[in-house]
Amino acid sequence: MINYYEIVKTVDLQPIRMVSGDDLRFRIEILRDHSSGECSAVLWRMENYRVQSTFPQIHGLPTSALADEEILVKDISTLSDTKSADAETALRLALKTITEKFT
Repeated sequence: MINYYEIVKTVDLQPIRMVSGDDLRFRIEILRDHSSGECSAVLWRMENYRVQSTFPQIHGLPTSALADEEILVKDISTLSDTKSADAETALRLALKTITEKFT
């Protein structure tokens, strides 16, 4: 059987103001491992990017205008170990780490 993770909770944090004046915006997803039942947190950073669609094109050049888009980027370096028996504990561990690193 193929193992999978189920998203059991999603939390969007209020923006965290940095000394530079920029805001960090995060989303936390709590995943439950189907086989073990353990929960862990995944951190996503909300970023804004200016993008241009590749298609449609005329003579090899895109015809659409640039667009500002909000994109979720997986943050693989902030959270280390958030494994726990339940979703609320995994969330608390993630929030504790984020608080220590960014506030």
